[in-house]
Amino acid sequence: MYERFTDPARRVMRLAKSEAMRFQYGHIGSAHILLGLLKTGSFVGVSVLENLHVDINAICLEVERLIARESGGDVATNWPVPGPEAKVVVESAIDESRRFGHDYVGTEHLLLGLLRDVEGIGAKVLTSRGIKIEIVRSEILNVLGPSMG
Repeated sequence: MYERFTDPARRVMRLAKSEAMRFQYGHIGSAHILLGLLKTGSFVGVSVLENLHVDINAICLEVERLIARESGGDVATNWPVPGPEAKVVVESAIDESRRFGHDYVGTEHLLLGLLRDVEGIGAKVLTSRGIKIEIVRSEILNVLGPSMG
């Protein structure tokens, strides 16, 4: 499933699993992927948000607060698996990669995948802060350079 993922994108998914475990969820949701993305460091997805003057720490705290308030519903007894939300995000990220004409899935595509899952916690937190998918796409092009996309 993650063959085309860059190392940073794979790291996002590993961190998402860790976050799901930390909050005792048996599945990975979009909120866990968002936390994984925000905690990977300065890769394209995070750089885009920083360029848009997004307070990364504030978003992390808000997502963690929302996750802690909700019940995972399926308390983790094993390593968590991607839930329906995570699958939607990953499929959307793969689609975004294709739209850009890329042969890989990077953190920037995961960010767009999160935003496309409008019902997910990840998208709700981002859009509540005025982060719109069109602006993110444009900023990705700025970060990657005009020859990309």
